Amino acid sequence: MVSLFSITYAKPWTMGVEMEGAGGAYSGMNVHHLELFYHVAKHGGISEAVRKMPYGIQQPAVSGQILQLEETLGLKLFQRRPFHLTPAGRELFAFVEPFFGRLGETGERLRGETSHRLRLAAPATILRGHFPNLLVPASYKLASPRQLWKEIEPEETLISLPPNEVISKLFRQGLEKLGVSWTASVEISSLDLLGAYVSAGFGIGVSVLAPGAKPPAGVKVFPLTNFPPLIIAALWQDRLPPVAESFLNEAKRRAEEMQRG
Repeated sequence: MVSLFSITYAKPWTMGVEMEGAGGAYSGMNVHHLELFYHVAKHGGISEAVRKMPYGIQQPAVSGQILQLEETLGLKLFQRRPFHLTPAGRELFAFVEPFFGRLGETGERLRGETSHRLRLAAPATILRGHFPNLLVPASYKLASPRQLWKEIEPEETLISLPPNEVISKLFRQGLEKLGVSWTASVEISSLDLLGAYVSAGFGIGVSVLAPGAKPPAGVKVFPLTNFPPLIIAALWQDRLPPVAESFLNEAKRRAEEMQRG
């Protein structure tokens, strides 16, 4: 259960794109195909890209559209296993990265959001051990989340993972049902940091707490029972190997045991 502690995307379109390279001009490329290639190249593979892209798309769809892009170019852009870009792939990534890599930042600047959000990016040890000492602590007296829902836009500082993460999406869905708009002021890259930031008084965090797990010292936990649950699932193709089947059975047994305990 999510405990207290989408990106709007236009339909794909096609336009002519030309890039001069060693093999001549590459033309007629689909911009959506280029965006998918950018994510695949950035994250080091199709599977990883599908998990980290800011909007939902199935892996077969990505694979198929990348193949279309390669057919359009008449070139292979990367080797699948182990993943690495070909010379043509590196050239194309260098061409599209400056554009797609700054889309989020540009959108925020145009909407005037950049002045209201603080992004922290550093190794976890640095964020945990040093940055909190440099921030101005704030204390909150909160007896129940209902105190927050009374406000359409709570003034308290919200600490959260980036908006494309599942936990953040589920939390926002719950807020929308309550008619509450609460934008994260501080985005962090790891749930491991939330307890440290919340206990230091920098704001209210959104996280998940496994059944039976103890919250960090100095942190009160309020279960959000009416919010969408975080679902963990296993997917496979064809027949499940015996070792994997044994693992899943044990995981299911353990999950049921934790829920009862």
